[in-house]
Amino acid sequence: MAEATICQNGVLYRAGNLIYRRANRADDKALNQLLRDNPMQGWLTLSLERKPTYFASENLIGKSRTIIALDASKDEQVVGMYRVAFMPMFVNGKYIQVGYLGELRVNKAYRNSLRILKYGFDSIHPLNQLESADTSVWFTSIASDNYSARRLLEAKNRSLPCYTPVGELLTLAISVRHSKQPMLLQPATKDDIPGICELHNRQMAKYNFATYLDPNWLSSLSATKGLGIEDFWVYKIGQGIQACIAIWDQRSFKQVVVQGYRFPLDRLRPLYNLGAYLLGKPLLPKKGSQLESVYLSFFSISPEAEKHAVNILQEALYISGLKKAKTGLLGLSDCDPLIPALRAALNPVVYKTCIETVDWANRKSAPLNSAPPQPEIAIL
Repeated sequence: MAEATICQNGVLYRAGNLIYRRANRADDKALNQLLRDNPMQGWLTLSLERKPTYFASENLIGKSRTIIALDASKDEQVVGMYRVAFMPMFVNGKYIQVGYLGELRVNKAYRNSLRILKYGFDSIHPLNQLESADTSVWFTSIASDNYSARRLLEAKNRSLPCYTPVGELLTLAISVRHSKQPMLLQPATKDDIPGICELHNRQMAKYNFATYLDPNWLSSLSATKGLGIEDFWVYKIGQGIQACIAIWDQRSFKQVVVQGYRFPLDRLRPLYNLGAYLLGKPLLPKKGSQLESVYLSFFSISPEAEKHAVNILQEALYISGLKKAKTGLLGLSDCDPLIPALRAALNPVVYKTCIETVDWANRKSAPLNSAPPQPEIAIL
């Protein structure tokens, strides 16, 4: 029988020989090893690495916490990990605290054990009691072509939470070769913070799981998270902000490394890159390379400015290039009306992610309306 236990190192959840506890700085090496050894699978296999320390990527917005799982019967051998985050997001047109599950990793020797997943999910609420009590909606994201993970988690197994797809998120990877020198965009200042938040929140209330921008959070940003007000750019008509976008460079603490490609792309990558160069698409780096990408974050645009969307993104790509990035990453709901124009003009490589709600048998999420999901990819 699993039970929650309080010990001197914090909250610990034990189920038989399995121990789930809050990770700390002493676990840094083990967490990074888990991320390297358990990459995200798909046509492109990626490992999400965190150097110089895993913990630099925590608490980007709201509060996040990582849980590490250990096998007490084998000298506390590392079994796996997961991360929870509690963030202000829009759900059903209002902003509330939302729970997000991410970075679920299980080492190969334990991967076929359903009980490890079961007890891991069971540990989430006891290990996050205060935050969990104020959270009525949970969600996660899974690569749409990660069929093995989706089959398992969407199977409605009574031992696991219920995963329900609610929509698809598209990540557009756009080459900086599409860039244009800024003419519409201008750098934001602290005086623009109220206008940025008003525009962003007004536009994002149309989506579920879109980030709520708090003026106090925006004012408190520092370079340690790779984002400050100086990284926001705005388009104005008169004094009114009609569009905003942030160039969020997380490479100093959060790296995406290519571990491989699915057949036949692993053999045809040089040929693909030749065609991609001619078409203005991002090139596929060789195995072991880090993706030199920045996030095009908090992109919001008023209906009056939508005709400038392509130009605004091209100018954002120019700024990205000044940061030595080769690609800008933009996350949009698959039903965003701008997507056809952006695909035609910018020729991106598109990655599809399934957004799913997570429900426990004794803890059902609040029902969602029909609004599409559009979380900010930089914080997932």
